[in-house]
Amino acid sequence: MGRSLFFVLIVDPDRDAAPAWRQAVERARLDKQVYLVHTSAEAIEYILKVRRSPSLTTPGVVLVQSAGGSDPIAQVVRWLRAQQSLACVIPVALIDPARAIEITALYDAGARSCLPAPESVEDRVNLLSEVRNYWQALNVWPELGPRLGT
Repeated sequence: MGRSLFFVLIVDPDRDAAPAWRQAVERARLDKQVYLVHTSAEAIEYILKVRRSPSLTTPGVVLVQSAGGSDPIAQVVRWLRAQQSLACVIPVALIDPARAIEITALYDAGARSCLPAPESVEDRVNLLSEVRNYWQALNVWPELGPRLGT
């Protein structure tokens, strides 16, 4: 499996949102740390490619955008949860607040978090920045301080 540096895979079926994601990635200074796909099949294909290539980075977080009728969220999340070697990957569902009834089903599928779907570039910048801060807080080796009792 690839290196475990901070890396986000975004699954957003709305192809019209791609420019907003690209702009947010640039503004958040994450140019080489985010990969965008549009379908659950593309997400799974990318992760399988990462597993075969040590030069690629395994995503630490997968953000899956809700898309109404052809919703990839549950499919991607279930597939991730079925892969024992990917147990450390954090699937986050981005949902429309009007569809909040689905939250329980998404948690049952294996989502670790359900967040409101970003609507603007600024929302996307904030989301990516917060995800990076969260991931780094949990995955950066802490500085060793003075030993207790000495």
